[in-house]
Amino acid sequence: MTPYLYSPLPEGSIRLLRITPHPDKNSPVQCELFDFALSDSESTYPYEALSYVWGSAEKPFSIVVNGLDFLVGTNLHAALVHLRHGSLERIIWIDAICINQGDTLEKGQQVQSMAEIYAKASCVIVWLGSASTTSNQALDNIREAALRNSTEGRDQKGIFQLLQRPWFQRIWVLQEVAAARYVLIKCGSSEIDGYAFCSGLNIIELSYRTYPSLQPLVRSVTYLIRGAIFRPRHVTTKSSRFSLDIRPLSELVEMYHTRKATERHDKVYALLGMSSDNPSEAGLYVDYTIPWSQVFHRLVRYVLSQSVSVKTWSDRELAVIDGKGLVLGEVSSVQRDPAWEDSQEVTIAWKNAYVEAGRMSSWAVQASAKNIQAGDIVCLLQGASRPTIIRLCHPYWAVIMITVPPADAIARDGKGIEWSEILQSVARFSHSFVLVWDWEMRPNESLGDQERKYEELMVKEMQKGSMTDKLYIIAILANIGFVLQDLERHAEAEEYVRRSLRSFEKALKDVENSNPASNPRNGPKTGAYIAAITEALLGVEGGWLPLRWASEDGYDLTIKLMLENVNPNMKNEAGRTPLSWASSHGYEALVNLLLGIEIVDPDARDEKGWTPLLWAASKGHETVVKLLLDTKKVDPNAKEKSDDTRRTRRTPLLLAAEGGHEAVVRMLLDTNAVDLSATAETGEASLLWAVKNGHAGVVQLLLQTGKIVPDAAEESEIEDESGRTPLMWAANNQHHDVVKLLLDTGKVNLETRDKCRRTALSLAAENGNDEIVKLLLSTGKANPDAADKDGRTPLRLAAEGGFEKVVELLLDTNKVNASLKDNRGRTPLSSAAKNGHEAIVSMLAERNELSFQDLQRQILAPPKHEDFLNIRDEDYFDHRCQQLFSKVQQWILRFSKFSDMRAARLTSEIGDEQIVDRLDNSILDGSDVDTYLCDRVRRRDLFTSVTMSMLWEFVFTRYLFGLDRETRQKLKSLEKQLVGPPSAIRRWRATTLTLLSNRDSVQNQRDHDARAVSETIFQTLCAILPPPSNLESQLVSSLSQVTKEAVEVSVEMRSQKAEYMMLPPLQPEYDVNGDLVSSVSFNAALMNERGDNSDLTNEEYEAQDSKVRIMLFPLVVKKGGDYGDGDDEIVVYPAQVLVVPKRSEKKIVEVGS
Repeated sequence: MTPYLYSPLPEGSIRLLRITPHPDKNSPVQCELFDFALSDSESTYPYEALSYVWGSAEKPFSIVVNGLDFLVGTNLHAALVHLRHGSLERIIWIDAICINQGDTLEKGQQVQSMAEIYAKASCVIVWLGSASTTSNQALDNIREAALRNSTEGRDQKGIFQLLQRPWFQRIWVLQEVAAARYVLIKCGSSEIDGYAFCSGLNIIELSYRTYPSLQPLVRSVTYLIRGAIFRPRHVTTKSSRFSLDIRPLSELVEMYHTRKATERHDKVYALLGMSSDNPSEAGLYVDYTIPWSQVFHRLVRYVLSQSVSVKTWSDRELAVIDGKGLVLGEVSSVQRDPAWEDSQEVTIAWKNAYVEAGRMSSWAVQASAKNIQAGDIVCLLQGASRPTIIRLCHPYWAVIMITVPPADAIARDGKGIEWSEILQSVARFSHSFVLVWDWEMRPNESLGDQERKYEELMVKEMQKGSMTDKLYIIAILANIGFVLQDLERHAEAEEYVRRSLRSFEKALKDVENSNPASNPRNGPKTGAYIAAITEALLGVEGGWLPLRWASEDGYDLTIKLMLENVNPNMKNEAGRTPLSWASSHGYEALVNLLLGIEIVDPDARDEKGWTPLLWAASKGHETVVKLLLDTKKVDPNAKEKSDDTRRTRRTPLLLAAEGGHEAVVRMLLDTNAVDLSATAETGEASLLWAVKNGHAGVVQLLLQTGKIVPDAAEESEIEDESGRTPLMWAANNQHHDVVKLLLDTGKVNLETRDKCRRTALSLAAENGNDEIVKLLLSTGKANPDAADKDGRTPLRLAAEGGFEKVVELLLDTNKVNASLKDNRGRTPLSSAAKNGHEAIVSMLAERNELSFQDLQRQILAPPKHEDFLNIRDEDYFDHRCQQLFSKVQQWILRFSKFSDMRAARLTSEIGDEQIVDRLDNSILDGSDVDTYLCDRVRRRDLFTSVTMSMLWEFVFTRYLFGLDRETRQKLKSLEKQLVGPPSAIRRWRATTLTLLSNRDSVQNQRDHDARAVSETIFQTLCAILPPPSNLESQLVSSLSQVTKEAVEVSVEMRSQKAEYMMLPPLQPEYDVNGDLVSSVSFNAALMNERGDNSDLTNEEYEAQDSKVRIMLFPLVVKKGGDYGDGDDEIVVYPAQVLVVPKRSEKKIVEVGS
């Protein structure tokens, strides 16, 4: 049969297809094409329009059109067979037949009119394809759900199979159903009303967990189908251009560019008829003769700005956009609307003065193809009327949302300000952005895969390797760092800027070493890039940070270039000049450069009153000190001038002596201009600073001057330390070489006592340094039996501390009274016995020839005073707890810093319910854990809380950490059998645990258990954020030190007579062995009932399903006398919070502080 040939279409007309009826479904499909003037009326017409998927390009079926042969695809043929009526003709519009696909000009014109064609059709028929074994039942389930408003018995598997059909993935179907006034959905012979279809799906509430990419496809198209019945039956246009006027093109493209299209052009053209703006003004109209790269190029500049430069490709759905811009803020949270509408609430933390830094705003934003996440950046490009949301994807910024519709008004200065006013107030776009708008990104594509793809793209684009290419890449890296600096993401910013500085220094060296005749720096492009990079570096905090980093890394050419363009006397927020901090960091080259600039003041003071010489001397930078002294313009005796800083009024000599910087001390002494008698505010002279810190070389230099008194006593603000001489400090701090130097002067008095009546020998004995004790005794001038104000002799102090060698040295003098009692009646023997020092007890007993009975009577004799144990007050333990918390924070900072550039695993990726539970229990306000994990800074707080809670659980809940199970059970059983008052039982427990804690076996077990705790904590955090493998052992080692600190605190708490205990506000449950099983049941009795004007008790709050959250460190203190008598008090560090349900109007009650 002769093939059908199209005739030209009159202007403003379309073709319609009349399907001839036939009772036999197997007979050939016969149709008739006829012209129809579409623009004659604004009303709908009695024709239908088909929405379907073309499928394969092959056309194996033939139909008859106007008596001639016409080839069609498989899916279209199936649709025609099912649409043909047995006795009535059907008029329908079908693009594959009604448009001459071989005529590019006609195709462009007709495609431009498709929105109007579908809008004026009386019905749009959605053809999902031929029936399958499950499709009929799936449609019936959806229909029943809509009818009965019930989800019972609905097979979701069959429904998902239906929704996975290609029709839901194509882009053209959006315009087709968006224009429809009525939608009918057909699958084989089954059909359902469009509104009923959408209602049924909404009621069923499908779980898209297995099909995450399907949800946005289905939701967006059902939203459009649902609105069909509400659209008017007449069509009005405001101009000659017909449009459905749904959204601006930028929003439509952002929502739907991931949908499939036969030709790339259609990803834009299919949305033109839905746009509320007029893209044709920018040359965006249906024209298939224009290359795709040009279409995409026009689109980017239309939705953003004509000020940006754009690079596109004919074979890729990707654009690289280069333009100036500024940072507005950062996304802090995203809440998606579970209802019909494709919207989400994005909360933005503003970081820019044009809005109001520090404030938060929530914007309602349409759903986008790429999920907006917390941490994404909101920026404004020059010339753009709307902000853009981007995400760092090295080495570019990935566009997440090309334009965001701003809220009508944004808070600033306590009032609302229009977005248009903000646009007008922007005077400077300070940063350069290189963005990638990538339509090829897969939904499950990892950040690492994206970064590798973009790095390959950059390498491909920069294949020439010219100097301008290298400088362009340097500028990209530097500007990423500057943007991150604005966002206060300082660690990331430093990494990028340092990387760019390294490359910039290398580029400058290449320029310096090139042939002078063809020096690239003299070229306009290269010179412009170098100038632009330098200007950008100087724009960050006045150039302070980049100059500092360049100095630290020794980038001399970069430093020189920056100094040529900067004020060398500029000051930062601390009042420090470049010379000041260059001196403090020992940047010799930079100091030399700065001192060569005539206007630089080498003796300028910062806000702390420090000069460059003070900084250099304190840090021991010998060369810098020499450079400064050589200027003859610095005061070698300059003192700190700040009144609110402890240890002020120090000179360069005092600072160098304190730090043990021998070369600097020698250099200052060689000037013959330093004041050797100068002291700090607290009274210490240079000799005392050196002695305290054990700097023997500095001590020797100072003594060699012959101008310093080696036996001058200190007047300290601390009573226990007042009156000490350098020799006392050297003995106390166990600096043997310094003691020897001082003794060698022959000018020190060994009998000098401090305000507590202690001698150098007493201090050495108390600290157990047998070498210093031996050295002092060898002079023959030290009294070995000199008692302090409490009556304690050196022997008594050494015996109590368990220092066997010192005890033996003192006894060997035959000048000590081993039976001498202190003011509280304690002898060296009783002190040693109390602390379990068996060897010293034997030594003293042997020397004193005591009988066993005498020894027993002496040990069992009741003390005259009630401090049988070393009692600590609550302030001591508060301080220890705070110290432990601080050390945990420091370790977490170190752990996080090693992995700051890595993405943490989210709760869905961890795969360990116990770890997920730990994370959930660490959030006080019930916030989403993943929000914290996505934020490189906030996740540190989460890690700190988890670590502290694990230390509490594994260390502080134990009867005595380090005891094996058998011993623990015996002690508990024995304690239950004890008789007597509670105070006596407490004393028994404290005494027993104190002695046990000093046994080698218990200490060994304690060390073993502590290692296990450290490993458990480390593995827990690694499951969330794995650090680099080469740093694991280093991190575990430092964590072990933190755990050791926790263990020491817990053991000290347990062994106190006052019985300090670590208890949770959630009552723990123990098994028969005394081990912690769980901590889940509410125990309001352990909480103080405190709050702001609260009339409810904790029990009443509990009845309202209130929850208690513990943050870090709860501490229960049983206060009272030495025997533990008195009222209990709960002290929680730092906070314990009672969370009241949202339905309650009561405030949140905080307990403890």
